[in-house]
Amino acid sequence: MCKNSDSFKCDLCGSNSYIIKNKFNMRLSLTDTPYNLVQCKKCSLIRLYPLPEPEAFENIYENYSSKNKRLNVEKIRLKKVYPLKLKKLKQYSKGKRLLDIGAGLGTFVYAAKKEGFDASGVEYDKNQCEKSKELWNVDLISGMIEDHYKKLGKFDVITLHHVLEHVYSPDHILDIVYKLLNKQGVCLIEVPNQFFNINKEIRLIFGRDFKKTKNNLHHLTFFSVKTLKNYIDKDRFETLELNQFRSPNYEGSFLKCKVRIMYRTIINCFELSGGDHIELYIRKL
Repeated sequence: MCKNSDSFKCDLCGSNSYIIKNKFNMRLSLTDTPYNLVQCKKCSLIRLYPLPEPEAFENIYENYSSKNKRLNVEKIRLKKVYPLKLKKLKQYSKGKRLLDIGAGLGTFVYAAKKEGFDASGVEYDKNQCEKSKELWNVDLISGMIEDHYKKLGKFDVITLHHVLEHVYSPDHILDIVYKLLNKQGVCLIEVPNQFFNINKEIRLIFGRDFKKTKNNLHHLTFFSVKTLKNYIDKDRFETLELNQFRSPNYEGSFLKCKVRIMYRTIINCFELSGGDHIELYIRKL
């Protein structure tokens, strides 16, 4: 069903025309208002619509720091994931002043400091700021980046790990990133790939439930490789490197090692969608 709405405006291209992809029976545990998953007819960006009111959306993040064994996940990322990201950031950036937006428990800021970066972080959730201090002795800036960026100065590196899918306007956040970066500054973005994932689409065809395979209800935007790249290709940034990854649970059973490496090489080279997460390194033009 295609609709035109005065209240709907695509964050990526500004179009008012959309197609309803899925209707949720669930109410996001926020209000009695049903939320649709809609796809922009012009650029294919998928978002929740209508967007939840900010006051209601805040409730999703209550006790967020303790959900889904986050600390255990962060410790794994600290050991196996963050060192690789920091190694690449050192290759791409000449400077060491780093800002992590949506810093969560402060784990990446902690890792960056250990690697010699002058690192700081901004985190919306006050509870996570407190946990960051408790866990890593890292003091995060509490609040939204929109409220702080004008007094933070310039940075050589900015990172956003699973942040853009949570915000009301990814385009606005990327504008802020552009303003905060020094000339030739580097940004690392990582987002989930929840809809344009070959493996998940196959499972869906064979009867897996939509809500279980597709949607985290605290996400507002659902990126594909194409739509994420389109956000970047607005005369603001150039792409340095694009990678896609599968969740660790699948690494041992997906394919034999050499075939798996070939598979990753193909999907990344041709910018196909085949991973659970999209990782993008970009540079300010």
